[in-house]
Amino acid sequence: MRRSHPPLFIFLATLPLITAVAAVTACDRPEHEPSPEEASVTTADDEPAELTVEAWLADRALPFESIVDIDELLEMAASRRLILLGESTHGTREYYEIRAQLTLELLKADPGIDFIAYEGDFHTGEALTAFVHGEGDEEDLHQLLRDTFQRWPDWLWANEEFADFLLELRAYFADHPERAVPLFGIDIFSPFDSIDALNELVARHHPDHAEEIAGHLDCIGQYRPEMVSYLRALHDRNHHHHHHGHDHDHDHDHDHDGWSCEAAVKTAQDLTRELFDGDSLDDLRARKNARVIVINELYQRAHFPHIDDRWNSRAEGMHTLAQGLLESFGPDSRGVIWAHNTHIGDARATAMGDRGETNIGHRSRETMGEDQVLSIGFSNHRGEVIAAQDTRRPTQVMDVPTAIEGTVDDLLHHIDVPRYVLIFDEADRELPFFEERPGHRAIGIVYDPIRERFGNYPDTNPAARYDALIFLEETRALTPLNMPEEP
Repeated sequence: MRRSHPPLFIFLATLPLITAVAAVTACDRPEHEPSPEEASVTTADDEPAELTVEAWLADRALPFESIVDIDELLEMAASRRLILLGESTHGTREYYEIRAQLTLELLKADPGIDFIAYEGDFHTGEALTAFVHGEGDEEDLHQLLRDTFQRWPDWLWANEEFADFLLELRAYFADHPERAVPLFGIDIFSPFDSIDALNELVARHHPDHAEEIAGHLDCIGQYRPEMVSYLRALHDRNHHHHHHGHDHDHDHDHDHDGWSCEAAVKTAQDLTRELFDGDSLDDLRARKNARVIVINELYQRAHFPHIDDRWNSRAEGMHTLAQGLLESFGPDSRGVIWAHNTHIGDARATAMGDRGETNIGHRSRETMGEDQVLSIGFSNHRGEVIAAQDTRRPTQVMDVPTAIEGTVDDLLHHIDVPRYVLIFDEADRELPFFEERPGHRAIGIVYDPIRERFGNYPDTNPAARYDALIFLEETRALTPLNMPEEP
């Protein structure tokens, strides 16, 4: 049975308000001596004391055992088209479990949702969709995830918790086929897989155009297996271009800065849009795979000295894919996206915005309006996490130390409640303890607990960054399917 906002720590929560209420209503009730509680929050001149974070949290925190017990959060979600579910680390078990619970509840609600997206390569969604729609055997799921997610960090989605979620989706869709929806990755890091997927779709549905489109895509495809080879080609050819004049090799493309594959992949995208202009899932996949290839080519050029905008090119690409999915499913469509807090929270409320960086949270609010987007962030005080100390070292379970004093994650620890939700309103953005923008812990795929104070706490106003924030006192590490054995 769900419960709405329960009174929590009423004694503490009312302290900052007592004197203000007394002043406003003095003429309407008999005079009385101030209680010890009232005296404790007044100054010598009987002025109200400054609101403390403890008092505010005591009033606003919504404790939960199961996140679906929080009616306020589900009611907010019902009126939003895009629900963004974050995580302060990529490797925390509880974040996956809570996002799974919320997503399943949203599927069951009216209106439901039309797609589920996640911070993974776009092409991976096809295999996951087939599985949750009933194809294959359940006992083969772990191998399916290993085969689908081979690029490091494979554990981001090839893990026990995500597998459990897919099994729950499969069971629910089997009982409610009318509610079955597809899954999509919204990241851009596998252009070669998207090239293969697009070529296969063209060959199957429009074989007369297969050679033409494949020829354009080969401008990028020839640099398999790693896009770093394309980067080297950009450097070598444009170094020659700037030192020896214009390269007249008409087999390749030229932009205003020299040679690149930009025109070739955009031509392939334009042809794909013409050929796959329907509403089928294959039409959608073809268009979006073409888009991923274009976005990734731009991302690679952002590594080049003339452009220093790698983060924004990726962020804009992910946002474009998300908006494209909403458009493809119609004007009333709704979707859920799982991604890191650094993607789903509004960048303008963080140090990212100060640097001119954007993300899905910012661009979605800007494009759709704040009333159409629900951004839910996550925070913990301490625990464990899955990560690696650098890309050359093995994945391992690491301790997440107690949050640094004065950070968001420390402030949320100031009340003795192990897990709760905060739902923000616009006025909360001006609270002094948030307006000062304390650090808010962010752990990615690479992490060193000893050095976290130097780079893992970007400045944040959480009330401006998120619509809601889920706090967990202590968390556990994710369970990868391919965890290396201890030496």
